[in-house]
Amino acid sequence: MKVLLTKIMVFKILILLDIVLSLKRTPLMPNLSVGKYKLKFKAVSICNETYDYPLKFKYYLSKVSTSKVLLMGNITLKIPFDDNLIIGMNLAVWSKIGGWKDNAYIYQNKEACSSLKFLMGKVWNEYIEKHHFTDCPIQSGFYKSSGFDLSFLDQANIPKEFFYGIYKYKIYFSNEKNDQVGCFYIIFDLLRLWELLLTKIMVYKILILLDIVLSLERTPLMPNLPAGKYKLKYKAISICNETIDYPLKFKYYLSKASTSKVVLMGNVTLKIPFDDNLNIGMNLAVWSKIGGWKDNSCIYQNKGACSSLKFLMGKVWNEYIEKHNFTNCPIQPGFYKSSGFDLSLLDHANIPKEFFYGTYKQKIFFLNEKNDQVGCFYIAFDLLRPWE
Repeated sequence: MKVLLTKIMVFKILILLDIVLSLKRTPLMPNLSVGKYKLKFKAVSICNETYDYPLKFKYYLSKVSTSKVLLMGNITLKIPFDDNLIIGMNLAVWSKIGGWKDNAYIYQNKEACSSLKFLMGKVWNEYIEKHHFTDCPIQSGFYKSSGFDLSFLDQANIPKEFFYGIYKYKIYFSNEKNDQVGCFYIIFDLLRLWELLLTKIMVYKILILLDIVLSLERTPLMPNLPAGKYKLKYKAISICNETIDYPLKFKYYLSKASTSKVVLMGNVTLKIPFDDNLNIGMNLAVWSKIGGWKDNSCIYQNKGACSSLKFLMGKVWNEYIEKHNFTNCPIQPGFYKSSGFDLSLLDHANIPKEFFYGTYKQKIFFLNEKNDQVGCFYIAFDLLRPWE
């Protein structure tokens, strides 16, 4: 019954998508690769949560309507934000085969405060008002955002035409010694002007179908419980901090081989052995309904990193090391390339088989005997009800 229901729903939605998305091929909605755009903001985060930056931007996004996203959170300045600092920006684009490709656009300038003020243009006054800043220079202190409307950035002094795609903007600040004193990421879609309208039409039609079909969530067949057995839908994977030269460097990306199969690609560089002299740690963050990651949903830490990981992966371990051309524990230093580890196999690993549904970001890190972090990466995923 559930399988049949899913097939009917997917079939009807695909008919709608085919009708609506065919509009891309009309003269009114040209499918060009570059041009004027609309920004759709998706996420914002500090570059490295383990680092105590002198300028700490603890932002999150709050979606107050279908077209309005606010920048919320707080900023802690242990040093003045002034023109003694340098501002830098590096735009990474999401590749069609998976993974971020840096240097799509690079900007660096002296006089960080004045440069940021120039880039924001007429938006600057609204930005400092919502953060309760003074004008440049901004003095040390704790500042809380009352909600800066990101749609105002359309009026900033930034290029008005660009290549369409998914981007991750790294915005960072350095002192005169070139030490990084602050850093955060913001992820957004850069869409054709008509794609937002198209999305609204599409969503409206799909929601009509979903409202009818998913009303069955309240039946015994499809209970809408907050926790239970689940399916994993993997969304993204990235190294924790690209600026750190980790002794264990996991440069992974996801490749979608089919609608139900996602494989783990990329490479692992080990400058030290991956063995039981290391400790393993995991910290699960959940995406809040009001926006932003909430850490410590589930915490795991153990000695004997290699043996612990082998135990957690259980019967999946042999497939994992085979796809990476690893030896068994201990794994010796070297460069290892993944030939494609099927992440659906993790359903068979030694992990909880029931959990709370939601969107999660798992931080997986490794420590040496001095408690220094020698390797770290994130993996983001949705934890869905089996019938979703």
